[in-house]
Amino acid sequence: FVSQADQGIKPSFEKALEMLRSRWGLLILSTLILSLLFAAGVAAFVLPGIILMALYLFVPQLIISEPRLPMTAYFLRSTRLAKRARIATFGIVLVAIALSFLTQKIAGVVTFEPNGLFFLVSMLASMVISSFIYTWVAVLFLDLKRSYST
Repeated sequence: FVSQADQGIKPSFEKALEMLRSRWGLLILSTLILSLLFAAGVAAFVLPGIILMALYLFVPQLIISEPRLPMTAYFLRSTRLAKRARIATFGIVLVAIALSFLTQKIAGVVTFEPNGLFFLVSMLASMVISSFIYTWVAVLFLDLKRSYST
């Protein structure tokens, strides 16, 4: 839907699935690369991981909305966009991290101990929270991309 909105096309579920199918491999590869970079960054005293998360926040959106490019181009473009809105991108990453910890706390309070119910509550809370964060990222991405292209 982000790609369609970016192009001024009325969003369509069928078109979104078609786009996803054509970019599935790139999305999986970028997710693996991003996960390894974030893990390495977090292992190196946490702050580098948070910085990397902020810099590469827009890689998935770029893969979907841009023409096929080498993987490094998506990472470089994400870095350029993120640097244009440093506070917002860093804020999104910090809120996402805080909410992931909060989700675990909520699940613990509701269920009192780690068991099947804990994981169910945690999963449901994560799904709701991630929907809001993804929407926030998508709106910021579209705003930055429009201002960057003008």
